[in-house]
Amino acid sequence: MIRALTSPAGLTLALATLAAAPSLSEAFLHAPLERFSVLSFLIWIAPPVLLLSKRLKFPASHPSRSSALVALALLSLAASALLSIHALAHAALALALAALCHAPHLRLALWLVAAFAWMPASGWLTATWPATTAIRLALASLGALALLLPSPVKPPPPRPLP
Repeated sequence: MIRALTSPAGLTLALATLAAAPSLSEAFLHAPLERFSVLSFLIWIAPPVLLLSKRLKFPASHPSRSSALVALALLSLAASALLSIHALAHAALALALAALCHAPHLRLALWLVAAFAWMPASGWLTATWPATTAIRLALASLGALALLLPSPVKPPPPRPLP
């Protein structure tokens, strides 16, 4: 069970998926459709960085969810290596980082969807859209906000009548 971003197994998986996606840095630096993708990536990755710095705390997630995300990340990583599809390596990176974030299910799902904003495949898919960069930056920002917003305060339970 991965308990926090400081977990050696979790960090190893995240670094392995990052190393398996060398096309990501190449795309960020040289691809014409990816001009501001690195900014989208930095916005998107801000919540886990804050978790790592222990400035933000979430309740622990259920171990089965982290295990499922780790399994999906490993499966995506293996498929990327076998099929030479870089988008699968990028998805593995997003899944590995999501496995480390102990956040409520819906917030984590929104954050994972927002990973599309920094992936080079989204630049190719949205190349003909007007204001693509603004849309991708907004999507990354909304995903990061989904994790950064505080949880709603639960009202205290009613007191029994005397």
